[in-house]
Amino acid sequence: MLDRPLPEVPFAYTPDLVYFAYDPGVRGDLQRFWDVITPEFGWRTKYGTEVKCIMVLVIIGCGWK
Repeated sequence: MLDRPLPEVPFAYTPDLVYFAYDPGVRGDLQRFWDVITPEFGWRTKYGTEVKCIMVLVIIGCGWK
């Protein structure tokens, strides 16, 4: 069993807080394409551990902190 994680920051994560800008031209088009086909999802356990997953085509990878 894992210990309860300590809070690292005093505020909750706000997804729209940072706005990303894509590079111009073909490189920016490729960045937008990969952002569309790689959905991210996650959840928080009852002990506060944050689990985040990302799906690239048919492969899913997860991590926690």
